[in-house]
Amino acid sequence: MGSSPTVNPFHAFAGIFLPMVFLLLLLSGSPSVARAADYTVTGGIVERVSGTVVTMEGNSYDVDKARVVSPSGKEIPFTEIVRGKKVNLFVLKNNKISTVVVYPSMVE
Repeated sequence: MGSSPTVNPFHAFAGIFLPMVFLLLLLSGSPSVARAADYTVTGGIVERVSGTVVTMEGNSYDVDKARVVSPSGKEIPFTEIVRGKKVNLFVLKNNKISTVVVYPSMVE
């Protein structure tokens, strides 16, 4: 009648181990996600495109292997990068261009 409840060893293990695993996953984060501190943004009007090199304000940037997207994030063809288009270049710390955002032409 006066027996004390028994604790299943598995439940005790799971009660300690699983929260530790979730904490480690939370602290480790996702290495594939870029943070704002991981890149800088350079923007301007495209003066010239030669192969994979884009020139803006006298500076040349090799955008080979970069994603080319619209402002909504939808992938678009590289051929959308043309003279007169406004673009933003997302430059990683190693000076590689990760993404090119191409804005629609504005009517004046």
